[in-house]
Amino acid sequence: MDPLYNTNEHKPLWNKAEAINTLTAEPTIYQLKKRTKKGDGAAAEMLRQIYVETNQPEKSKKWAKKGAELGVAESMFWHSCYVYEENFETSMYWLVKACDKNHIPSMIKMGDLFRDGVLWEEDNLYIHKMEADICKAICWYKNASDAGSILAKIRIGDAKLRSRNYASALKWYQRTEKSNSPPGIRKIGDLYRKGLGVPKDRGKAREYYGRAKELGNPSAKKALYSMDHPILSFFSSIFH
Repeated sequence: MDPLYNTNEHKPLWNKAEAINTLTAEPTIYQLKKRTKKGDGAAAEMLRQIYVETNQPEKSKKWAKKGAELGVAESMFWHSCYVYEENFETSMYWLVKACDKNHIPSMIKMGDLFRDGVLWEEDNLYIHKMEADICKAICWYKNASDAGSILAKIRIGDAKLRSRNYASALKWYQRTEKSNSPPGIRKIGDLYRKGLGVPKDRGKAREYYGRAKELGNPSAKKALYSMDHPILSFFSSIFH
């Protein structure tokens, strides 16, 4: 499992920018370990984050497991990520437990697994651990969306786009506008540019691309360039 679901949509247990120097001090490490022994799951999760920041993966895995066992959803998610390659069933057990706590990245990850399905290699044989099921995927994305996730709304829009339900895709992307989501706004531009679910309108496409570009979206910048330089973009796509 690719542990890249830090969506910034849930509050961390500590402010990394302000606290990392203090937290990595040995007295602080000692106190956190002492608190963990007394059953403080938040302390275990703080230790996991410290060891991630100080590039000590084995220690971060150890404390993710401890935090998970003490009931911290963030730790459950990361422990699930860490054990995914070695034990799929254990990984799913902890992912489900994190989902039960309405942990946004976990619900999105569950949706991704159902979206793509899981094909597992054992003894040179490929086994379906999870069949792809877009309906279940969307259900998980909706749970995450209801919990406040912008990324989940984009995931639903993407699913609707793949099923050619363009009007529904547009609605889900539009739900990200108030949050100034760069990818959501850029995807609205794509729909206007191609005339999917809306009349083709290069002016509106350019408007949405411009907004997304101002918000730092590199794909929007490329889209604007391709609109302004169609021939150069065509040859660039061939040779790259």
